[in-house]
Amino acid sequence: MNMRKAVAMLAAAAFILGLGIPGISTAMSHEELKGTVTRIEGTRVTIQDNMGMEKTIQATGPEELKNIKIGDHVSFKNGMLKKEAEGAEKSSPAPGPKY
Repeated sequence: MNMRKAVAMLAAAAFILGLGIPGISTAMSHEELKGTVTRIEGTRVTIQDNMGMEKTIQATGPEELKNIKIGDHVSFKNGMLKKEAEGAEKSSPAPGPKY
């Protein structure tokens, strides 16, 4: 009975940890992400892309977040978080097929 309980707890812990890890990117990642800042917690910034998906990135330090606030349009590429220019043209998804 104790072995069964231990295995169940280990499986539950692995499942919970597995859910949180994909959403956090390190500042060393080489992905490109553009979107709107929805949350700032310390040096973690959550960005929502134009498809509604949220991703949390780790800024290199507080100085990188000096001019960034919730609602700003930003880009994250090669570990650098940058505020997009005001009035920058927003990209939209390609139109679907016409039936």
